[in-house]
Amino acid sequence: MTAGLLPLDWHTAVSTWRLTPVTDVVLLAAACLYLHRAHRTLPKRGERWPVSRTWLFLAALSLLAVTLQGSIDAYGHELFWMHMIEHLLLIMVVPVLVILGQPIRLAAAGTDRVATRTTAALRTRVVSVLTFPLVALGCYAAVLVGTHLTSFMQDMLTHEFLHEL
Repeated sequence: MTAGLLPLDWHTAVSTWRLTPVTDVVLLAAACLYLHRAHRTLPKRGERWPVSRTWLFLAALSLLAVTLQGSIDAYGHELFWMHMIEHLLLIMVVPVLVILGQPIRLAAAGTDRVATRTTAALRTRVVSVLTFPLVALGCYAAVLVGTHLTSFMQDMLTHEFLHEL
């Protein structure tokens, strides 16, 4: 193996971590904001947020952390099959868990300033166009083609900042 990695086995799969402060801060902030809104702000107004949605959102953040900082990412640079597992988790599993956690619905719940601004933003023409299924599918396809069939992958591998971004 290159990059100083040990051969992949169960122990190294569980114990290999590459912590990135920016990712940690973003994930922690998302979890704190979600939990505060779901279990502090809404209950004060007499509204209840389903605990199952909270668990699904936290599972999405946890899986994202494991995928981006654990052995999946570390070995994904060396093993093609691990790289593809990383891709599948990031484009198919994590988004589904986020959607099931319904963070946008949480932000729009209630009658406070956050809910009012979120609702107003969701009703704009830009959001309507971007979330139209055919437009969203086109954007998804453009990102896949743009990142996989151009020099972007090579640039990402040679510039760590671009990879982290």
